[in-house]
Amino acid sequence: RRSALLDSPTKAREKDCASPFSPRRLSRDWIMELSDRSVSELFRAGYRLRLPCEATAVSIKIFHEWAKEEDIAALPVDELNLAITTCLFLAAKLEESPRRLRDVINVSHRLASQRESKRGHPSPGPKASRKRGRDEMGAGVDT
Repeated sequence: RRSALLDSPTKAREKDCASPFSPRRLSRDWIMELSDRSVSELFRAGYRLRLPCEATAVSIKIFHEWAKEEDIAALPVDELNLAITTCLFLAAKLEESPRRLRDVINVSHRLASQRESKRGHPSPGPKASRKRGRDEMGAGVDT
């Protein structure tokens, strides 16, 4: 059993990265907070997808079962978002209320984007129009 744990990809990843977010340096409270945030993301995504309560509960159960096996504190945010999306999609299929994968991905992406904007991370502003008026470019303006 011990050798199987040492050979797992999570343990290899843990050895390779000595970041401040490695599991050895994180407190149990922080890991529980991360898990709670993930569950609240599942609730919000289930609501936006109009999933039945049973499907949302199953997605949370799938997430908890997965989180027992995987060290969620060592995962990058993108992989955690992927896990949340996967749990939602599988739960919807299991509970006979399937949603298109595209819809599940879009909802998860929007929620992640909102979460990042609330934290104050710089987000790209609205894209500037490529077509400029003649006045903006200086052509056709009488001075």
